[in-house]
Amino acid sequence: MIIDSRPLHQATGLRLEETTTTPGALAALGLHQTTRLRAVAEVAGVTVDCSTTNVVWSSSFPELVRVGQGGLVQRLRTTARTVEITAAMPGAGSVTLTVPAG
Repeated sequence: MIIDSRPLHQATGLRLEETTTTPGALAALGLHQTTRLRAVAEVAGVTVDCSTTNVVWSSSFPELVRVGQGGLVQRLRTTARTVEITAAMPGAGSVTLTVPAG
C-alpha cells in the first residue's frame, strides 16, 4: 500500500507518457520487449505521476500484450492484431493507447 497525502481523488487531465530505458517502444514493440508507461495527472495544480497509485491498467488482449500495475508493458506473442492499453483513474477518467500489430 502506498500512503499519499495528496488529494488523488481530485486528479484531472490524465495522460500517458512513455518512459523506457529498454530496447522496446510502444510504436514498435518486439516479441518479449518491454516499455514503461506513466499515468500523469494534475492534482491540486501540481503534475503528479500516479502510475503506482490508484490507476487501473488493462490490456484488450492480455495474452498478447500484458500491462502490469506499474505501467510496464510487454509483448508476449506476435500477432496481426492491434492491442489497446488502458489506464483508468477514478475521477480523472481513462486514457487508451494502441500497440500496433507485431
